[in-house]
Amino acid sequence: MMAADRAVREAEEADDPLRIAAAQWNLGHILLAAQEPDGAEQVALRAVDELRQVPMAASDRVAMSGALQLVAVVAEARRRNWSAPRP
Repeated sequence: MMAADRAVREAEEADDPLRIAAAQWNLGHILLAAQEPDGAEQVALRAVDELRQVPMAASDRVAMSGALQLVAVVAEARRRNWSAPRP
């Protein structure tokens, strides 16, 4: 958990939106592994919102957003909230 948190901080220090999102994706997985689905979902969805606000290649944004949304969906599934991931 500490290493994942530090990775997020270092990515923020580098001011690289794609690296920040990747570090948050990693943190989301760490939180899932630690049985913290609420935290994982919050981290992932916040990262998706942040990606929408920064200029970057559309393909990078779509790929990273999809990966982050998958973390959020897995978190919902872990809570057995079966209808939440559906539109």
